[in-house]
Amino acid sequence: MIVAVCFLTNPMGFQFDEATHTIVSANHFDMRNADDAVAIEMNPAQISELSSRLAGVKNTKKSDEYGGFTPGYQISALLEDGTYIRINGYSLSDNDMVDIEWNGERYVVSDGEFQDYLSRICVGGDVAVAEPVPSVTKWFDYLETPDEMQWGGRHEINLPEFPDVTFRWTYGEMMAVTGNEITSLYTGMPIWNAYFCDLTGDGLPELCSTISWGSGMIDNRVTIYDYANGASYELSDRGYFDFTLRFNEADGYLYVDKKKYNTDELVETGRLVFKNNCIQIEGFSNEAHQVFQAEILEDHNGYYLVKPVEGSWELNSADRIEVPIRNAHPSPEPEIGDVIEIEYSGEILETYPARIADVYGIKVIKQTETWDLIPMVMVNGTLYLDFCKLVHIPYRTMTEWELDNRHAPDYVLRLLEYYIRNEGLMVKEMSEGGGDSEKEAT
Repeated sequence: MIVAVCFLTNPMGFQFDEATHTIVSANHFDMRNADDAVAIEMNPAQISELSSRLAGVKNTKKSDEYGGFTPGYQISALLEDGTYIRINGYSLSDNDMVDIEWNGERYVVSDGEFQDYLSRICVGGDVAVAEPVPSVTKWFDYLETPDEMQWGGRHEINLPEFPDVTFRWTYGEMMAVTGNEITSLYTGMPIWNAYFCDLTGDGLPELCSTISWGSGMIDNRVTIYDYANGASYELSDRGYFDFTLRFNEADGYLYVDKKKYNTDELVETGRLVFKNNCIQIEGFSNEAHQVFQAEILEDHNGYYLVKPVEGSWELNSADRIEVPIRNAHPSPEPEIGDVIEIEYSGEILETYPARIADVYGIKVIKQTETWDLIPMVMVNGTLYLDFCKLVHIPYRTMTEWELDNRHAPDYVLRLLEYYIRNEGLMVKEMSEGGGDSEKEAT
């Protein structure tokens, strides 16, 4: 009998539940500007904020990367069960070297907001001043009741912030009406909902909607239109993830749900915010995802064999990892030699090669610089040199066409023929009589 045993490494990252873990006391010290820093007790308001920050920290992974370092600043918290949580900062010049110690484990923190919080408290700052909740005005939401969608109707609304404008909705278009002029703001197939919310903080609300887009391949995305500045923003990842917008009555914020494309599997949910001149999902993911980069070594039936790039945590776990081909971006198609970015659950099975169980995304970030292609290919009876390279069609796709496993659409063949003829790519072959003749694509 053969028994295979698999272990899980780095299963989820740091997790703290305020409901089951109570902080009874905490202190902090900072040696960045003092050689004999003294630990300072934190007040109840600071402890309450610390608990919330620990519960909401993002982008952590189990790692001893800073295990041999001496903290330059630190928060030490005693829990009701007698254990300690220590949040350590190591860099004396910036805030980006932070980890958390708890129950004999270390977790490196890449959450910039949490890093800034640690630095602020240790330098003597008080609790953060709560930002006001932006006011949200609901116009309509057919995502809640899709059967009530008014495919032939329209809605109009006026806002005091824009006294001369009437906003008009039809199922496929959002418009602004000013006098006799109608301006198209954005379109959808359809536009499912619309909310007004001042995300940018300029005192004037933006239009926030969920729209469907595409024909045949349809995805859902969130679009934001800043009417005051004529700017639009979008959360979309066509063929990879769907994004939908909803209003959370519990806290008064707009939330975005991110799901695997064309499924009900929730990947992330969080508040809709505007930061760094773009819209983002902020808050609490239902899963702690990890991301790493790796080079494709082999392409097998259903999975890639990859090698993590130098410097990645995953390379310390294994130099060969099998990655199931799931949720891959449709274009460009990954090839052997490409460097891909892999989003996964954080679980790596300790086999050899190692194996990832749950893959949430694969995308090419660097294509191989060498062309592992046949030097010439026959298409419709005509021979072409370096055809795949010239027209940027993946070799595997061309091979599938040649083997009759897949078929190129007619319009693609016509476009290729047009390109070949106009670029002078025809080649000569020997005729039956011994002379040269030019073959033509048919």
